[in-house]
Amino acid sequence: EAIQLRKYNSTVYTDSTYRFSAVFGGVPKVIDTSGHRKLIYQEMGQGNTYLIEIYAADSERSLENQTENFFSSSKNIKPREIWLSNQIQAFEGNTFIYGIGDCWRRVFIYKGNIYKITCYGGNKFMNSDRYRNFFNQLTLF
Repeated sequence: EAIQLRKYNSTVYTDSTYRFSAVFGGVPKVIDTSGHRKLIYQEMGQGNTYLIEIYAADSERSLENQTENFFSSSKNIKPREIWLSNQIQAFEGNTFIYGIGDCWRRVFIYKGNIYKITCYGGNKFMNSDRYRNFFNQLTLF
C-alpha cells in the first residue's frame, strides 16, 4: 500500500511543443503568454516552489554573456558552468528574487529557447539537494 501511495506523489509533465518532460510533486499550473510558457508547482504545507520558464533565446548573445540577467546575488557567488546530456551548456547557482528571497536556478538553451528552472523554499529546502533532484529530472527529447 505504501508503494502504491508513493506512485501518486509525483506527476510527469510532458510538453511536445518545447520537447521536454519534468517530474513535479503534483500537477503544475501552466501559464502561456505570447511565446512564453511558465509551469509552477507549489507544495502544500511548506510551500516549496518549483518553476520552469521557457521563452525564445536571444540569438545575438551567448548563454554565458546572458548569465548576469539570470543570476543576481548579494553574496557575489558566480553561477557554475555544467554540461547536460547531449552536450548542452548550462549554468546553475544561487540567485536572489525580490519578494521571494534566495533561489536555486539552472539556465540553458535548447532548440532556440531559454529554459530557466528555479526552485525556492524554506531554509531546510534551500540547504538540501531537493532542487538538484528536480533539475536533474527534466528530460529533453
